[in-house]
Amino acid sequence: MKRKLKFPRIEKGFCPTILTKIILLIFIVVCIVSVLFNLFIGIFHNYLIDFLSSATLPSFIFFAKTYILEIANNHIIYFIVTGLIKFVMLISFIALFRGYTTGYYSYLLAQIISISFPLLLLGKKAFASGDIMIALFLIVFLFVEIVLHPNKNREKIIENKEE
Repeated sequence: MKRKLKFPRIEKGFCPTILTKIILLIFIVVCIVSVLFNLFIGIFHNYLIDFLSSATLPSFIFFAKTYILEIANNHIIYFIVTGLIKFVMLISFIALFRGYTTGYYSYLLAQIISISFPLLLLGKKAFASGDIMIALFLIVFLFVEIVLHPNKNREKIIENKEE
């Protein structure tokens, strides 16, 4: 006999729409790539330094060579911590895709840390207005989705508690 564990605070809180699922799938793929990239660079940073120092460097990267080398040499921990933060975001997006509202709160916390960590470590040169705009859009969009499309069972539970 199979028993399902029920955690009242971690129950499905909303039913994601098709648009929400598509947006979440896109962000899941982006987070997977970001986690792999950041952890690879953080763990094997010598390969990045060798690549940037070689003569086979593509011309479109050449203008940012010194900036990337400075970050890779001095802030190895930046890539590892960013990879771990993106991993938390990935788990949050998967939870949101499945309909758990706790994914929203963990995403919100991870996004705040993701925006503030580079600012604390690298200073003003790490300010990313594009990341902030995407984060604000996603935070507002997901909040509206959670409010507008609650789970049917959750509505029944709330009605029963009021009676």
